[in-house]
Amino acid sequence: MEKISAWGPIVTGGIFAATLSSALASFVGAPKTFQAVCKDNIFPGISFFGKGIGPGDEPRRAYILSFAIAAGFIAIGELNIIAPVISNFFLMSYALINYAVFAASLGRSPGWRPSFKYYNMWVSLAGALVCVAIMFLINWWAALVTIVIVIALYMYVDYKKPDVSSSYIF
Repeated sequence: MEKISAWGPIVTGGIFAATLSSALASFVGAPKTFQAVCKDNIFPGISFFGKGIGPGDEPRRAYILSFAIAAGFIAIGELNIIAPVISNFFLMSYALINYAVFAASLGRSPGWRPSFKYYNMWVSLAGALVCVAIMFLINWWAALVTIVIVIALYMYVDYKKPDVSSSYIF
């Protein structure tokens, strides 16, 4: 007979709390970021979602879009299909952030002055490479799809060279 640990309910509660915290942070942060991209007119046809409402310029339209996307994934009802795709996009975000930090250091950007005592630009590059490697370990086809989408978005922005001098900071 298995011995039930007294820590079990606390661990389960912690897992639920961490999951809800992460989900809510994404549900609030993603629409605000999407609103900023829409306001800058980086991609055609999405400026509709850039309009904010109220004194805080809340991205209500982007919230509704995020809700619809989340509801669509929930309607699929198969976490094993959804999880690799979502995980790969998060890992690609982390990889791009790590690479941006590495590139800023390598280029000796005057505005980039990390104050962390143990900072090393090579750790940033290693972090980017590890993220990409983990993407392929999770699911190789989802990793390829993610990389193709990110490269296509980059190539479009590089080709169009949109004026983002009026970027919004929120």
